[in-house]
Amino acid sequence: MFSELEELKGQKILVMGAARSGISASKLLLQVGAIVTLTDIKPESDLDPSIKDLKNESNFTLHSGGHYESDFSVNKIIVISPGIPSDHKMIIQAKIYGAKIISELELAYHFYSGKLFGITGTNGKTTTATLTGEILKASDTITSMVAGNIGYPLTTAVLENPDTNIIVTEISSFQLENIEDFSVNAGVVLNIDADHMDRYKSIEEYAKVKSLIFNKQEEDDWRIINSDDNFSSMFRTSSPGNLIEFSVKQKLEKGIYLREKDIIISLPLFNLNNFKFLNTTELKLKGLHNIENIMPSIAFGLIAGVDIETIHRVITGFSGLPHRIEFIDEINGVRFYNDSKATNVSAVLRAIEMFKEEKLILILGGSDKNLDFTPLIESVKNNVKSLILIGETASKLRDIFNGVKEFEIAESLEETVKSAYEKAESGGIVLLSPACASFDWFNNYKDRGEKFKKEIKLLKKRLADDE
Repeated sequence: MFSELEELKGQKILVMGAARSGISASKLLLQVGAIVTLTDIKPESDLDPSIKDLKNESNFTLHSGGHYESDFSVNKIIVISPGIPSDHKMIIQAKIYGAKIISELELAYHFYSGKLFGITGTNGKTTTATLTGEILKASDTITSMVAGNIGYPLTTAVLENPDTNIIVTEISSFQLENIEDFSVNAGVVLNIDADHMDRYKSIEEYAKVKSLIFNKQEEDDWRIINSDDNFSSMFRTSSPGNLIEFSVKQKLEKGIYLREKDIIISLPLFNLNNFKFLNTTELKLKGLHNIENIMPSIAFGLIAGVDIETIHRVITGFSGLPHRIEFIDEINGVRFYNDSKATNVSAVLRAIEMFKEEKLILILGGSDKNLDFTPLIESVKNNVKSLILIGETASKLRDIFNGVKEFEIAESLEETVKSAYEKAESGGIVLLSPACASFDWFNNYKDRGEKFKKEIKLLKKRLADDE
């Protein structure tokens, strides 16, 4: 698309979407001398305060409170933020005018000469990216960082740390939609389950977009594939790169797999044959889904040249991330867990599996992504004592679980936590694992998780004051 930085100097470029990645893309473009217009439907008062720094730049224009049709006809390159769908009417119009549409990811790629390790999938991306980053950080010979959908845009990483050896990049399907030359030296699709069905016509279309992580790989690049995933055959044939498979369900002749409670590595290329890496009792991370996150992190470490002892030390010392089945507190024998990051059905099924022997009160609901919740019915029926339904999807969930399990609809987070506690028995579990996005009541899943923790703290204080 463009091979030299100078090609952008003096060019008029439109950035659509003034959230974190849009602001970051604008900064990078201004750095190389482009003439940048940043557009967003929100009024300026609702945008990130850092936008004020951009307004001081002579080659920068902000159009807020709506999109100007003329912007989409005069700018021949448009950088689209992940939250903007590719079929947005203004994008379709821009293509008619001959504009090139690229993602923030694609833009960053052209300004980085180091190696990219890419991580995508429906669930487990942030845990795997963070753990991989910790493994690389522990090496004395590698400079690395973690960027992408984790909250630190790739354009920012490239702008601030251009000489880093390896950038571990968490990548969403939205970011992959408008790539052309973007390519990773090593990539993984962790799993594919129904998600973002408000954006994609089918799970097959969603999986196809995810497969773009292996775009333009060459023979010396690496694909890491989950052998247990229904779409693994699609990913096996998606690039000519080296292949590493992993599984928690089956023995692999070549790959990383689970044998009873042992993680086994059989990768002759790394001189590891039927090598017992660790016993899962050594792990601080619990649950089969976390073993699935650990296995590709092992592979990334080996590809980067990190010694096996260092990889083992980092993995056994890693205790996980906030908002992912995070223990919060215990009140009178009732334990509270925050799994706010569980924004789809498969993530909730994994969480329920962890607590299937417990007396579980499950908090479900949030903003609707047009997901099918019926796969939850059997697991809820067999493993959940009671449901608290919240948010925009509460009525939809009520219709699904009516007659299946006792439920209550809560109208606020305070009511949610209070009702869940009252329904729980001593020794029971209250689990926030919503299966939905958070944008009805909250800013994002982190905001939801933090406010859930705050309500638990307030409940504990009220109960103590009443004694």
